[in-house]
Amino acid sequence: MQLRAFVFNLILMPYIKSDKRPAIDAIADQISFETAGELNYTITRIVHQYVKRKGVSYAVINEAVGVLEAVKLEMYRKVVASYEEEKIKENGKIGVLDIEK
Repeated sequence: MQLRAFVFNLILMPYIKSDKRPAIDAIADQISFETAGELNYTITRIVHQYVKRKGVSYAVINEAVGVLEAVKLEMYRKVVASYEEEKIKENGKIGVLDIEK
């Protein structure tokens, strides 16, 4: 899989070309989880396979940890923040430090 990347604030951001996504999506869409533990196990297995294939080194481990952190941040940015904004609209802000928009 070929990756295109650009640098933003000194962070390398990988992007998958749109023609490569259907094959990856087909695999991801076949996986089903009943529990957070199953999700955790699967992600752990994928990361371990990546590190094993690339070779265990500080650089590769750092790449893998960086990917996990980026996934967490993207999940927060795209899903959690929107969800929280909706709940604030429904239920009101929490306290005096909440920033008005």
